[in-house]
Amino acid sequence: MMTVGFGDITAVTYKEAICIGLLEIFSVLVLAYNINFVGNVVSAMMEPKKVLARKLGILHRMTQNNPISLELKGKIQNYLIYEIEMKDQFEY
Repeated sequence: MMTVGFGDITAVTYKEAICIGLLEIFSVLVLAYNINFVGNVVSAMMEPKKVLARKLGILHRMTQNNPISLELKGKIQNYLIYEIEMKDQFEY
């Protein structure tokens, strides 16, 4: 027998049990959709940081093979950070 909550309300007939079952399935689907939506929002918020980390990693690997001055490397890093911040600011 299916119940809702703490068992205070129980299905008496098979029609009630079917209705409760469908309601529970619908509720689980709505909950899953909401959890997925929140996950997508958090992922979208983290995307600029991932892009910046990837670009800085590429810069680091490039400067290991082709040494450049620390001043120039710092300017490139600052530009990459600025680019990500501006893109994030104006995209939303």
